[in-house]
Amino acid sequence: MNGDVDPLYLASRSTIIEVFRVLEAHRDAVTLVGAHALYQFTGSSELAIVEFTTDADFTISAQIISKEPHLEKVLESHGFERHRDVGRWTSPTGIAVDFMVPEAVAGPKRKSTSRSAVIQGHGRTIARRAKGLEGALIDRVWMNIADLSESSNEGVAA
Repeated sequence: MNGDVDPLYLASRSTIIEVFRVLEAHRDAVTLVGAHALYQFTGSSELAIVEFTTDADFTISAQIISKEPHLEKVLESHGFERHRDVGRWTSPTGIAVDFMVPEAVAGPKRKSTSRSAVIQGHGRTIARRAKGLEGALIDRVWMNIADLSESSNEGVAA
């Protein structure tokens, strides 16, 4: 399969699996969203749509996440680096990872222009607030996410 798929797409897919492994203790509070979630949910399609995205997007359910282990410490201990933009991280392989909390549960803003989400016990720069993701807190489906690279036959249930 690897020959037909862009290497950046493969790398971003591998990063998703890595994020779920790294955040295993928080698995119930982390949901894959964005293009990868769409591709995962719809599977192959008869439409002429090329599966392609180069980042990994997740929502965090701030109301159910536990305070330990601390998100920032866990991510950093596995080689993820915080980006200057709130909620954006970079994986050890250079893939952008976005953590978002739906606006409705993102907590109070310090300033009217603040993008930081409040996640009790985890700081204000781990994730950013985002409108329109509230459904991801309620309508979640557990699926196996396969690593698509030829060098791996692993995956993760998320």
